[in-house]
This record gives sequence, structure tokens and C-alpha cells, in this order.
Amino acid sequence: MGDAYWVSGMTGNPSRGGKTTLNVDFDQKSVDGKIEFSLLNDGRSQDITLHRTQLNGTEFKGDASTLLEKGTYQGGLFGNGAKEAAGIVDFNNDSYDTSFGGVRY
Repeated sequence: MGDAYWVSGMTGNPSRGGKTTLNVDFDQKSVDGKIEFSLLNDGRSQDITLHRTQLNGTEFKGDASTLLEKGTYQGGLFGNGAKEAAGIVDFNNDSYDTSFGGVRY
């Protein structure tokens, strides 16, 4: 069973970031998740899917997508017991580039 990380997505303005859920399955050594945006709070209308990828030690990198764009994400697990996660999402046209960081719940 995987551990979920609630992480606060960051754009240029932290108060307008999305809500990120990162699912880490230590048994299967995999990571996936989603960054959800609120049109009312940040003006973005497309969520970002973080597609399932392998956890390599404490690092991960994989494919990301919105409804119309494809990109990549990368990040890592940090702290005692891997209680923290952080990473970045990169798209070719920069329209949905973002970073995320947070703690396991």
C-alpha cells in the first residue's frame, strides 16, 4: 500500500498554488500523483497528471500531462523516514511549469 503526500504546489505566487497529491508505493517502488488547480484561485483550468514512474532510491522522474500538454516531472523524498517530498514539473512552453513540496500525512 502506498503512502500519500499532501504537498502544496507552488507557482510564481505561493498563495495561488495548486493542491498536489503524490502517491508513493514503497513496496512497488513507484510514484504517481496529480496537481489540482482551482480556476477561482489561480486562473488555471487544467490539472496536471503525474504519471506512474519508478522510485529510484529516494529520487523519481517521469512523464506529466494536462489535457493538451505533455511534460516531465522530477523530485525526491527527504528527511527522516522520507517524510518530505519536493519536485518540479516542466512543460515545453512553460505555461504549466510549477514546483511542489510538502510532508507525508
